Amino acid sequence: MYSRLIRNWEVRLAHSYGRDHVPLPFRVGADCWRDEFPSIAGQDDIEGLMAVADEWVSDPERFLPRIPGDVPFTVKDGLIEYPSRGVTSEVRNRTGYIAYRPLRKGCPMVLAVPAWNTERWKLKTLLPSVRQCGFGGASLSLPYQDERQPETWKYAQALICSDLGRTMRSMQQSVLDTMDAVGILRQLGHERIVLVGFSVGSAVVNMLDAFDPRPTGVICVLCGDDFTQCVMQGISTRHVRKSIEPNLDMERLQRVWRPLSASTYVHRLRDMPRPLRVMLTSHYDFTFPVETGRRLRAQFEQHEVPHEWREMGCGHYTLSCAPFSLRFLMWLKTKLRQAAALPDAAATV
Repeated sequence: MYSRLIRNWEVRLAHSYGRDHVPLPFRVGADCWRDEFPSIAGQDDIEGLMAVADEWVSDPERFLPRIPGDVPFTVKDGLIEYPSRGVTSEVRNRTGYIAYRPLRKGCPMVLAVPAWNTERWKLKTLLPSVRQCGFGGASLSLPYQDERQPETWKYAQALICSDLGRTMRSMQQSVLDTMDAVGILRQLGHERIVLVGFSVGSAVVNMLDAFDPRPTGVICVLCGDDFTQCVMQGISTRHVRKSIEPNLDMERLQRVWRPLSASTYVHRLRDMPRPLRVMLTSHYDFTFPVETGRRLRAQFEQHEVPHEWREMGCGHYTLSCAPFSLRFLMWLKTKLRQAAALPDAAATV
């Protein structure tokens, strides 16, 4: 009875958030990678795109590199602008944005990485709780969100879509933009940074966790091990599945999108010490199927990755609804206070 109640609630919320989501035509999108892989025959070259994915997995630092020096940026009226390193054809998507609300110069900072359909300003609701724990707040715009969205679009449709190569580019851009946001906050004097990722934002943070030692802590809220399974089985991406299913089998799709899955990088985390690494999943998640989160937890344990785990008795969308939202904020404040109590030496890399 309770499970059915939560599922019906989740479906209603997913429909309200996704009412503008219409199926886009299926595209292999291999041509997105032709500049780096000249051997790709054209946009329909699925074998060429699988070769890109295999190369990414074997040499991930090539695809997710950190900038060795400073990141150029400007700050005006609490908004940071900086050039995105992502490959994108849309001019508006070539600039990254961070809402910036420090407590004071050099204070600890929470950098929120949003969900797919979450505008940057909505994360300001976290700010009072963050400030109570001694942190300033910053929230990121992912590719195609907020000012980065082309004028004719109603949502960030290219962030996760039935254009396979473009989805890979968008997720790569998301990780690179988040890395550069961390660099900018450090340039502004904030040595202690905690990343908090939500839904697809947690997928971004999970990937970054394996490559960037600079954040003091990572908190992944609503996460799973397999990007492809989440897209093809989740209720939030039914329009994407509708376009892909008639054109590509699950096995080849998983090979193409393997670089976007958290499970691909778990083996690296044991050698990436993090003073705080926390994962939160929901017991009734129909967007990131609950088994994907439990498998990720098992992989963390198998590889002896230091972490904490919490499973809440709600769904993906209902986490943001009372009473679950209140429980979540209490839990989050507990984790941030733990981060605030860490020795200063733990925050410097």
